[in-house]
Amino acid sequence: MVADRRRQLLLVLGVYVPVLSAIDALKEALKANDLASASEPVLSVVLPVGIGVAIGVLLISNLIKVVLERYEQATLGVLMGLLVGAVFGLWPFQEGVAPKVGEMFKGQALTAERLADLGPDKYPTEFFAPSFTDVMMAIGLVGIGYMITTLVARLGGAKPERR
Repeated sequence: MVADRRRQLLLVLGVYVPVLSAIDALKEALKANDLASASEPVLSVVLPVGIGVAIGVLLISNLIKVVLERYEQATLGVLMGLLVGAVFGLWPFQEGVAPKVGEMFKGQALTAERLADLGPDKYPTEFFAPSFTDVMMAIGLVGIGYMITTLVARLGGAKPERR
């Protein structure tokens, strides 16, 4: 669920594809045992994003812990609102679509040379509607998450009393 929220945030910010492209470039460089070309995606994308994620997780998790201890019901309501609102913030869903030679791209006709230089992170996006299977899988995963959360809460025992 945390990975989904990160992915949604990256999608909303428009950096999901560049981050995945940098990770793929890093993986390919490591497979080829080319450490020189591995340093560029690491220094420009992977390291800053990784540091930001680590700091964000530490700060936000501690902040949420403190706020939950003081204002449990209000905080849970706000968190639920953020989760539900994230879905509507991403609608309509978008995906990158590879352009073709001759199409207009950023005000210019796309040539074969320009298309070869164009990476997937630069592809124009188009809207799409999730299929029935996508929707059912999402609902199923929500149900599984709910069951796991309920099971963990029951196994964790009763809440400690407040002072």
